[in-house]
Amino acid sequence: MEENRETKVTRILLVDDDMIFGKNLATILRERGYETGLADSANSAFEKLAEEKFDIVLLDVKLPDISGTEVFKKIKQDNPDIDIIMITAFSCDLLVKQLAEKSKFYCFSKPFDINEVLGAVDKLAKEKEGNE
Repeated sequence: MEENRETKVTRILLVDDDMIFGKNLATILRERGYETGLADSANSAFEKLAEEKFDIVLLDVKLPDISGTEVFKKIKQDNPDIDIIMITAFSCDLLVKQLAEKSKFYCFSKPFDINEVLGAVDKLAKEKEGNE
């Protein structure tokens, strides 16, 4: 494994209580060259974000401990530079109304087209590279 990298690898935190889904998505993202972390709850996500630096968070709206919209707000308050992609089994319309004024974000309803999500991740990663 190459230790001296000239380019920074985008780090993505996946927050979803469905760990099978999270692990599968993490595998796909790692195959695309991203580094990933997994959290199965909001509190686990907050711990990981306090311990490690992430560039993008893929955030499920329905979590067992705190709603995804509240998690979104706390992440953006504490880490305004982190980009967030919301994932929901419901419609994105209400989320857009609740959160659009707070920050730019992507939202995908399950089941989603993996290529659309990967396209959003790639776009955000390229934007981050351009800002360095």
